[in-house]
Amino acid sequence: MGITSALNNANSGLAASARAVQVVSANIANALTPGYAARRLDLSAAVLGGTGGGVRVDGVTRLVDPILLGLQRDAGASVASGDATAAFWQRLETSLGQPGEGLSAALSAF
Repeated sequence: MGITSALNNANSGLAASARAVQVVSANIANALTPGYAARRLDLSAAVLGGTGGGVRVDGVTRLVDPILLGLQRDAGASVASGDATAAFWQRLETSLGQPGEGLSAALSAF
């Protein structure tokens, strides 16, 4: 292994480490942010001509549980549905009013 190859390996390792620090830093900064999912850096070995060529950053993966995410969405939809139903009945109740008032009294007086 020549000096150029060794320096390239070291450079790719430093770049991967810097990217890992960015990912960890974002995870820590957003730990209490609602809806934020932690991320993981995916690394692999870079092979050049059968010899080690350093480290390659393959990407960043969000760490989420799809089942929990689905349950959270279902719960949010149920809450929104309940709110819409309650708002409908509230408007209907306001329109009809108390006995002797509102729509029923107006129709009776007509």
